[in-house]
Amino acid sequence: MTNHRGFMKLHRLTRAIGRVALHILYLLLYLLRIVKRNESYSLTLDTEADSAVRIGGTRKYRTERLFIIDDDPGMYWDAIWRGHYALPWLRLMDPDGGLELIYALRDSNARIVGVTTMMGVSATDVGIQCTKRILKILGMNDVLVLRGASHPNQLGKETPAARFLIETIMDNPGKVHIIATGPLTNIATALMLEPRLPEYWGALHFATGEFRGALGVVSDLFLPSLLGIPDLNTNVDIKATKYVLEHGGAFPIYPNEVMDDLIFTRADYETIKNAKTKLSEFIAYELRVYNFLFTQLIPFGQGIVPHGVAPTALALDPTYKSKTIESAVILKDFGHQGYAFVLSKDPKLPKHKIHIQLTDATRERMHKTLLQRCI
Repeated sequence: MTNHRGFMKLHRLTRAIGRVALHILYLLLYLLRIVKRNESYSLTLDTEADSAVRIGGTRKYRTERLFIIDDDPGMYWDAIWRGHYALPWLRLMDPDGGLELIYALRDSNARIVGVTTMMGVSATDVGIQCTKRILKILGMNDVLVLRGASHPNQLGKETPAARFLIETIMDNPGKVHIIATGPLTNIATALMLEPRLPEYWGALHFATGEFRGALGVVSDLFLPSLLGIPDLNTNVDIKATKYVLEHGGAFPIYPNEVMDDLIFTRADYETIKNAKTKLSEFIAYELRVYNFLFTQLIPFGQGIVPHGVAPTALALDPTYKSKTIESAVILKDFGHQGYAFVLSKDPKLPKHKIHIQLTDATRERMHKTLLQRCI
């Protein structure tokens, strides 16, 4: 007990020091003009998602594979001072959701019919604005943006996102693939309102959480979890995560271990920056601080980890390959380190295909494709 109290005191002290250090760092970045605001990318967009008028009615599509991206995109540096949704003291936006959207939207073989947003790394309003900015730059304003949950207490309460998920899936049996790379409040709510969804969707691509070394590899989020910053998809709404595991049937899982198998290096950033296209200039603007932090400031930093891209690419393109296992999965509470997945031998639970690592050939091709789509 004494050791636990001592550890918790050290944990609180470490977090306090971290908060102070982050704010000093941001001040220095501002003074160095690394975070200078660029008005050309600070688009004046409202936070309203698509209205019921636009999304109303039956939505049947001829395309065989349809995709809905369910995420909390935070590629919106100008919203940095609003703070992190799950950790308000952490002045950090996460650009990987934006890179995931760009990767998917620029896939000529994929039909993205909608983006459903929720709170996660960023607030729901920020996620909507981030998505709209990307759609505007890509000239793809026909893609629907649906407002999902703004707080975990909305679990089970209908939102435009949950209704869109239900209607699109039920109107297109076997065609709709959901790429879920954020907290699972929207998916769980849709399942609560329409329990038959697993019988009708093409697949739920469950990209969240981690196994804390149980798969033979350790993710880049393992060390932060020891300091009390756990995976912020699973842990933002743990009730939703549990509900989807219990009621979603068998579905592929893409944990952090495979998500961090793709790296955006400093050289990649310079390639994007020097491309001088409208899209590449926008991405370079959004990634400039992360490039500085993870390739220059942090010793031995390899680069930016675009977490959402790997599961999205694997879901979109069946020719990509990864090392996988099949196992039942449960959630375990690791105290201040948050919840994480644990492999289970319970025969009553469904077995999931769990992606662990990309093959070398896939990693190389996926990296090249991401770079091309950012230009």
